[in-house]
Amino acid sequence: MVRDFGGYQLRFELARALIWHPKLLALDEPLANLDFKAQLTLLRDIQALARSYTSPIAVVISSQHLHEVEAVADDILFLRRGDVVYNGRLSLIGDNRTSNTFEINCDASVAQIKAILADQPVQRVYFNGLSIVIESGLALDATGLLSHLTDAGVALSYFRDLSKSVKQLFDQTVIAP
Repeated sequence: MVRDFGGYQLRFELARALIWHPKLLALDEPLANLDFKAQLTLLRDIQALARSYTSPIAVVISSQHLHEVEAVADDILFLRRGDVVYNGRLSLIGDNRTSNTFEINCDASVAQIKAILADQPVQRVYFNGLSIVIESGLALDATGLLSHLTDAGVALSYFRDLSKSVKQLFDQTVIAP
C-alpha cells in the first residue's frame, strides 16, 4: 500500500513531470486527497511555477475546491455539462451583476435575518444546507449588511461576500434553489 504523507507523492510526480520543461501542466483534482496545509503548499508551488520569471508554465486545474483554486487563479473556465458558463479573468467575475450575494453563519434564523433586513433591498434569504444566503440589490454592500446584522446583535461566525466569486457562478448554475 502506498501512502501519501502531506501530498509528497503528488509533489514528487509534479517534479518528475517538470524535468521535461513542459509549457502546459494539466492537473485533475490535485487537492482531492490533501489536508488543508498540504493544499496551501501545493497551490503556492503551482502558483510559483505559473508565475516564474524565467520559465513560466501555463497551468490548467480541474477542481471542485472552488475557494482554494480561486485564491491562486488568474483566469477561469467554468463549465456546466460541457457548456461554457464563464471564460475569462477571475477579477472580472461579477462586474456586470445586478445583485450582491452573501453567505453567513450566525446565531439567528432565516426568519430573524429577514426581519432584521426588512427595510433593506433584500431579494431573497434562504438556507442552502450549510449557511444562510442573502441576495440583495447592489445598494446593500458587504459593509452595510455587516453593519445591519451586528447592530441588531447578530453574532456572526462566518461571512463571505460571493458577489464576485466563482462560487456565485456555481450556485447560480448548479445548486440554485
